[in-house]
Amino acid sequence: MPRKPPLLQKLMNTDVSLFLMAAVLVLCVTGSFFGVWVALKTLGYIFAGLFVIGMPLLLMHADQTETGQLEDLQHTYGGELRRHLIPVRGSRSLTFEHGDAVARLSTHHRRSEGDYRSWVELRVDWPDRRLRLDITAENIIARAGQFFGMQDISLGRAGFDDRYAVRGNNEDVIRELLSRPVQRAILAMPDQKIFGIRIHRGTWRSRAGYYSLTTDLQPFVEASLQVYDAMRTEDRP
Repeated sequence: MPRKPPLLQKLMNTDVSLFLMAAVLVLCVTGSFFGVWVALKTLGYIFAGLFVIGMPLLLMHADQTETGQLEDLQHTYGGELRRHLIPVRGSRSLTFEHGDAVARLSTHHRRSEGDYRSWVELRVDWPDRRLRLDITAENIIARAGQFFGMQDISLGRAGFDDRYAVRGNNEDVIRELLSRPVQRAILAMPDQKIFGIRIHRGTWRSRAGYYSLTTDLQPFVEASLQVYDAMRTEDRP
Protein backbone atom coordinates (compact mmCIF):
# COMPACT_ATOMS: atom_id res chain seq x y z
CA MET A 1 0.00 0.00 0.00
CA PRO A 2 1.49 3.40 -0.95
CA ARG A 3 2.46 5.63 1.93
CA LYS A 4 0.24 8.68 2.42
CA PRO A 5 2.14 11.92 2.01
CA PRO A 6 2.65 13.65 5.36
CA LEU A 7 1.20 17.08 6.10
CA LEU A 8 4.61 18.71 5.67
CA GLN A 9 4.97 17.28 2.17
CA LYS A 10 1.52 18.61 1.30
CA LEU A 11 2.61 22.05 2.49
CA MET A 12 5.78 21.86 0.38
CA ASN A 13 3.67 20.99 -2.67
CA THR A 14 1.23 23.85 -2.10
CA ASP A 15 0.86 26.40 -4.88
CA VAL A 16 2.28 29.66 -3.49
CA SER A 17 1.16 31.90 -6.34
CA LEU A 18 -1.77 33.28 -4.32
CA PHE A 19 0.54 34.14 -1.42
CA LEU A 20 2.93 35.91 -3.79
CA MET A 21 0.06 37.89 -5.33
CA ALA A 22 -1.11 38.87 -1.85
CA ALA A 23 2.42 39.98 -0.91
CA VAL A 24 2.67 42.12 -4.07
CA LEU A 25 -0.70 43.68 -3.28
CA VAL A 26 0.41 44.50 0.27
CA LEU A 27 3.59 46.13 -1.05
CA CYS A 28 1.66 48.20 -3.59
CA VAL A 29 -0.83 49.42 -0.99
CA THR A 30 1.96 50.14 1.51
CA GLY A 31 3.93 52.06 -1.10
CA SER A 32 0.90 54.09 -2.16
CA PHE A 33 -0.04 55.17 1.36
CA PHE A 34 3.28 55.29 3.21
CA GLY A 35 5.96 55.71 0.55
CA VAL A 36 8.64 53.62 -1.10
CA TRP A 37 10.89 53.40 1.95
CA VAL A 38 8.18 51.83 4.11
CA ALA A 39 7.34 49.45 1.27
CA LEU A 40 10.98 48.33 1.06
CA LYS A 41 11.10 47.78 4.82
CA THR A 42 7.91 45.75 4.57
CA LEU A 43 9.51 43.69 1.81
CA GLY A 44 12.48 43.02 4.09
CA TYR A 45 10.17 41.88 6.88
CA ILE A 46 8.39 39.55 4.46
CA PHE A 47 11.67 37.99 3.32
CA ALA A 48 12.85 37.62 6.93
CA GLY A 49 9.58 35.98 7.90
CA LEU A 50 9.72 33.60 4.96
CA PHE A 51 13.27 32.61 5.91
CA VAL A 52 12.44 32.09 9.60
CA ILE A 53 9.38 30.00 8.75
CA GLY A 54 10.57 28.37 5.55
CA MET A 55 14.03 27.14 6.54
CA PRO A 56 12.85 24.89 9.40
CA LEU A 57 10.08 23.57 7.15
CA LEU A 58 12.62 22.87 4.41
CA LEU A 59 14.91 21.02 6.83
CA MET A 60 11.99 19.01 8.20
CA HIS A 61 10.85 18.17 4.67
CA ALA A 62 14.36 16.99 3.74
CA ASP A 63 14.51 14.91 6.92
CA GLN A 64 11.16 13.26 6.19
CA THR A 65 12.11 12.63 2.56
CA GLU A 66 15.39 10.99 3.52
CA THR A 67 13.70 8.91 6.21
CA GLY A 68 11.11 7.68 3.73
CA GLN A 69 13.77 6.71 1.21
CA LEU A 70 15.80 4.83 3.82
CA GLU A 71 12.69 2.99 4.99
CA ASP A 72 11.98 1.98 1.38
CA LEU A 73 15.56 0.70 1.06
CA GLN A 74 15.16 -1.20 4.32
CA HIS A 75 12.01 -2.81 2.91
CA THR A 76 14.02 -3.86 -0.18
CA TYR A 77 17.27 -5.02 1.44
CA GLY A 78 16.27 -5.64 5.05
CA GLY A 79 18.74 -4.81 7.78
CA GLU A 80 18.82 -2.28 10.60
CA LEU A 81 18.08 1.42 10.18
CA ARG A 82 19.62 3.75 12.77
CA ARG A 83 19.76 7.48 13.46
CA HIS A 84 23.01 8.70 15.03
CA LEU A 85 22.95 11.52 17.56
CA ILE A 86 26.69 12.05 17.06
CA PRO A 87 27.07 11.94 13.26
CA VAL A 88 30.73 10.91 13.11
CA ARG A 89 29.94 8.14 10.63
CA GLY A 90 26.79 9.67 9.21
CA SER A 91 23.50 11.09 10.45
CA ARG A 92 21.67 7.88 9.50
CA SER A 93 22.78 4.42 8.47
CA LEU A 94 21.24 1.27 7.08
CA THR A 95 23.20 -1.94 7.68
CA PHE A 96 22.17 -5.02 5.70
CA GLU A 97 23.56 -8.27 4.31
CA HIS A 98 24.57 -8.44 0.66
CA GLY A 99 25.55 -11.92 -0.43
CA ASP A 100 28.39 -13.07 1.82
CA ALA A 101 29.22 -9.50 2.90
CA VAL A 102 27.81 -6.82 5.18
CA ALA A 103 26.87 -3.48 3.59
CA ARG A 104 26.41 -0.17 5.36
CA LEU A 105 24.71 2.83 3.74
CA SER A 106 25.20 6.16 5.51
CA THR A 107 24.05 9.72 4.81
CA HIS A 108 26.05 12.81 5.75
CA HIS A 109 25.15 16.50 5.90
CA ARG A 110 27.32 19.51 6.55
CA ARG A 111 26.80 23.24 6.28
CA SER A 112 29.78 25.09 4.81
CA GLU A 113 29.91 28.77 3.84
CA GLY A 114 26.14 29.04 3.88
CA ASP A 115 25.59 26.01 1.61
CA TYR A 116 24.35 22.58 2.61
CA ARG A 117 26.67 19.90 1.29
CA SER A 118 25.54 16.34 1.56
CA TRP A 119 26.97 13.01 0.54
CA VAL A 120 26.05 9.36 0.77
CA GLU A 121 28.39 6.40 1.23
CA LEU A 122 27.97 2.67 0.74
CA ARG A 123 30.57 0.47 2.43
CA VAL A 124 30.77 -3.28 1.79
CA ASP A 125 33.23 -5.90 3.04
CA TRP A 126 36.04 -6.72 0.59
CA PRO A 127 37.97 -10.01 0.94
CA ASP A 128 41.48 -8.71 0.11
CA ARG A 129 42.74 -6.44 2.88
CA ARG A 130 46.01 -5.75 1.04
CA LEU A 131 44.53 -4.22 -2.09
CA ARG A 132 44.25 -0.44 -2.29
CA LEU A 133 42.31 1.22 -5.09
CA ASP A 134 41.01 4.75 -5.63
CA ILE A 135 38.78 5.81 -8.52
CA THR A 136 37.93 9.51 -8.65
CA ALA A 137 36.53 11.84 -11.27
CA GLU A 138 39.04 13.20 -13.76
CA ASN A 139 39.05 16.92 -12.95
CA ILE A 140 41.41 19.87 -12.68
CA ILE A 141 42.82 18.68 -9.34
CA ALA A 142 43.50 15.19 -10.72
CA ARG A 143 45.16 16.58 -13.84
CA ALA A 144 47.34 18.87 -11.74
CA GLY A 145 48.42 15.89 -9.65
CA GLN A 146 49.29 13.92 -12.77
CA PHE A 147 51.37 16.86 -14.01
CA PHE A 148 53.45 16.61 -10.84
CA GLY A 149 53.84 12.85 -11.14
CA MET A 150 50.79 11.50 -9.30
CA GLN A 151 49.85 7.97 -10.34
CA ASP A 152 47.10 7.43 -12.91
CA ILE A 153 46.59 3.87 -14.13
CA SER A 154 45.53 3.72 -17.78
CA LEU A 155 43.09 0.96 -18.71
CA GLY A 156 43.28 1.48 -22.47
CA ARG A 157 39.72 2.68 -22.94
CA ALA A 158 39.50 6.36 -23.77
CA GLY A 159 35.88 6.73 -22.64
CA PHE A 160 36.86 5.54 -19.16
CA ASP A 161 40.42 6.87 -18.87
CA ASP A 162 39.30 10.38 -19.87
CA ARG A 163 36.58 10.42 -17.22
CA TYR A 164 38.22 8.80 -14.20
CA ALA A 165 41.59 8.85 -12.44
CA VAL A 166 42.67 5.44 -11.12
CA ARG A 167 45.33 4.87 -8.44
CA GLY A 168 46.35 1.86 -6.39
CA ASN A 169 49.12 -0.34 -5.04
CA ASN A 170 49.00 -3.17 -7.61
CA GLU A 171 48.53 -2.01 -11.20
CA ASP A 172 48.32 -5.51 -12.73
CA VAL A 173 45.62 -6.66 -10.30
CA ILE A 174 43.70 -3.40 -10.73
CA ARG A 175 43.73 -3.67 -14.53
CA GLU A 176 42.32 -7.19 -14.26
CA LEU A 177 39.78 -6.07 -11.68
CA LEU A 178 38.54 -3.13 -13.76
CA SER A 179 37.38 -5.23 -16.70
CA ARG A 180 35.09 -3.95 -19.44
CA PRO A 181 31.93 -5.10 -17.57
CA VAL A 182 33.14 -3.29 -14.43
CA GLN A 183 33.95 -0.16 -16.44
CA ARG A 184 30.47 -0.21 -18.00
CA ALA A 185 28.89 -0.56 -14.55
CA ILE A 186 30.87 2.42 -13.25
CA LEU A 187 30.02 4.53 -16.30
CA ALA A 188 26.33 3.72 -15.73
CA MET A 189 26.34 5.14 -12.19
CA PRO A 190 24.24 8.29 -11.63
CA ASP A 191 26.11 11.55 -12.19
CA GLN A 192 26.98 13.32 -8.94
CA LYS A 193 28.91 16.43 -7.92
CA ILE A 194 31.40 14.30 -6.00
CA PHE A 195 32.25 10.74 -6.99
CA GLY A 196 34.60 8.11 -5.66
CA ILE A 197 35.13 4.36 -5.38
CA ARG A 198 37.75 3.05 -2.96
CA ILE A 199 39.05 -0.28 -1.71
CA HIS A 200 41.10 0.06 1.45
CA ARG A 201 41.83 -2.30 4.35
CA GLY A 202 39.15 -4.80 3.45
CA THR A 203 36.38 -2.28 2.76
CA TRP A 204 34.89 -1.36 -0.60
CA ARG A 205 33.32 2.11 -0.59
CA SER A 206 31.37 4.18 -3.08
CA ARG A 207 30.64 7.84 -2.41
CA ALA A 208 28.48 10.44 -4.10
CA GLY A 209 28.03 14.08 -3.14
CA TYR A 210 25.40 16.65 -4.01
CA TYR A 211 24.72 20.30 -3.21
CA SER A 212 21.21 19.90 -1.85
CA LEU A 213 19.42 18.60 1.21
CA THR A 214 18.08 15.45 -0.44
CA THR A 215 18.85 13.12 -3.31
CA ASP A 216 17.39 9.92 -4.71
CA LEU A 217 19.17 7.16 -2.79
CA GLN A 218 17.69 4.15 -4.59
CA PRO A 219 19.55 4.58 -7.94
CA PHE A 220 22.84 5.19 -6.12
CA VAL A 221 22.52 2.05 -4.00
CA GLU A 222 21.44 -0.14 -6.92
CA ALA A 223 24.24 1.12 -9.19
CA SER A 224 26.85 0.82 -6.43
CA LEU A 225 25.91 -2.78 -5.68
CA GLN A 226 26.06 -3.60 -9.39
CA VAL A 227 29.61 -2.22 -9.52
CA TYR A 228 30.56 -4.11 -6.36
CA ASP A 229 29.12 -7.38 -7.68
CA ALA A 230 30.90 -6.94 -11.01
CA MET A 231 34.21 -6.31 -9.23
CA ARG A 232 33.73 -9.31 -6.94
CA THR A 233 33.11 -11.47 -10.02
CA GLU A 234 36.43 -10.36 -11.50
CA ASP A 235 38.19 -10.83 -8.15
CA ARG A 236 37.21 -14.49 -7.82
CA PRO A 237 39.83 -16.95 -9.13
